[in-house]
Amino acid sequence: MDVKVSVVSCIIEITRITAPDAPYEDEQMKEIFQLIVVAFENMSHVSTHSYKKVTSILDTIAKVNLCLVMLDLKCDALVVEMFQSFLKMIRSNHPPAVLSAMETIMSLVINESEDISLDLLSSLFAIVRKANQNVSPISWTLREEIITRINAQPTKRGTAVTAKKSYMLALKASMLLCLYLD
Repeated sequence: MDVKVSVVSCIIEITRITAPDAPYEDEQMKEIFQLIVVAFENMSHVSTHSYKKVTSILDTIAKVNLCLVMLDLKCDALVVEMFQSFLKMIRSNHPPAVLSAMETIMSLVINESEDISLDLLSSLFAIVRKANQNVSPISWTLREEIITRINAQPTKRGTAVTAKKSYMLALKASMLLCLYLD
């Protein structure tokens, strides 16, 4: 796994240098995003050799808004997987910069998405389920921050499109809460 993380780290640096243009074709970028999401699984192990590289990858994605390319390429399932990975892997022993980068990436995706899928919302609201009592407090904080930012969206932009998106988002969120609170 260390070799894959090293390869992804190099590719991310190339992407950072060429930003805002993607250095690879769309299909290649989709494969790179798959490798990135797999690399995020190494974040839960702070003591591993690849941890520093993975956090660097995370930071670069947040800084150059690379997650928006995932939206452009319609990598919706991969975005959901990335959110789930963040929420599963975040721990209190991670530096604040890691939490901040995750928040930035998740907020960018939510704010720039034309439509937020039920799968994505479900991953955020899964913590609310009464049966889920063994959740990391830092994971709760991350989810709470993202949900708060979702709710704050209509005040940022007052367009009709945003109002419709906010209404649909609130409707989906309400439905999910009803399901999880049962």
